[in-house]
Amino acid sequence: DYQVIVTNGVCASTSSSMRTIIVDSPSVGGNITDGTTPICVGSSTGMMTLSGQTGSILQWQSRINGGNWSAIGTPNSTTLDDIPSSVGTWDYQVIVTNGACAASVSALRTIIVDAASIGGSVSGGNTPILLGESTGIMTLSGYVGIIVKWQKQLNGNGYYDFPNSADTYNEMPVAGGIWEYRAAIINGACPMAFSVQNPIVVEAPLPISLVDFSASATKEGVLLTWSTASESYNEKFIIERSANGKAYKSIGEVAGGGTVTERQDYNFTDETPLPGINYYRLRQMDFDGKFEYSPVSYVLMRRAGDITIYPTITQGELKIALPADAANETAINIYSIQGELVFKQVLVGSSILTVTLPEMAEGQYVAEVINGNISKRTQIFKQ
Repeated sequence: DYQVIVTNGVCASTSSSMRTIIVDSPSVGGNITDGTTPICVGSSTGMMTLSGQTGSILQWQSRINGGNWSAIGTPNSTTLDDIPSSVGTWDYQVIVTNGACAASVSALRTIIVDAASIGGSVSGGNTPILLGESTGIMTLSGYVGIIVKWQKQLNGNGYYDFPNSADTYNEMPVAGGIWEYRAAIINGACPMAFSVQNPIVVEAPLPISLVDFSASATKEGVLLTWSTASESYNEKFIIERSANGKAYKSIGEVAGGGTVTERQDYNFTDETPLPGINYYRLRQMDFDGKFEYSPVSYVLMRRAGDITIYPTITQGELKIALPADAANETAINIYSIQGELVFKQVLVGSSILTVTLPEMAEGQYVAEVINGNISKRTQIFKQ
């Protein structure tokens, strides 16, 4: 408050009216605490809180990678929970003003936003190989993040970890069957992603001399026949069937010949085959419990009104089984796993068509067949 004392001659002094001046404390921006960093793109920052400020909150602001500031959130709120729109370094600040004082800016809160983990794909190596041979070098490509481990599984029985942080791997498999290899990738704060797996077929020599093994469709189902030139401690054959050439289930057994040096002939009828492609293999069991797998044989059980594409693991040739009422022209398109069209062809004919694939990198693809108003997509693996 301000006043003036005035006197005139011998008269008593008097005071002026008062003038009141309000003096505000300086604006103080304070500090932003809490929130989480780093985070994965698409995730929330968590609740950030402004404290230690003096004055009123005019607005929250954000920027990415040191760019221009933009207003965000609700004025007068001491908290903010944001979902950043893209990958990068995000800064947050609050503008605070107290009375007539100049505005003040809080200390920055920086949140790092990581790109999502991308598993990529494993390719390369040699397949099929014999037991005792190396897989050759398999290579991981197209991934985003850090390789934390590799995994493998045999015959679809579940993946297990093995340490490897490099983008290449090779080994000598310890058993026959279909081995699948994949890598696990983590980028920053983002969840783990797995690569597309790479199958390696390992053919193990049997403790029998297998002459042949074939599958053929009959009125009774699928007839499997095989012969051996000699056998050693052969207890039995377990017949296994698969719909995709990877996951097999036992459907029957045939007693083996023990130890013999003469030719032995065997047969087994699958009376309830699956519609479409049926893959078969023999699991030959010794009396001591050891076992080995035969090569795979397959047969098509045609379904009325459906298109079948086979085999799903190919070295360069596909077959297309068409329904009886199929149109005369059939289009086939081959796509990469990224959705890029890599091959197309129009075939003329009906029943079963044969497609010879061009030179293509080893790996997984999607085969699409279109005939009239029906179509079919099947995932294939090009060896």
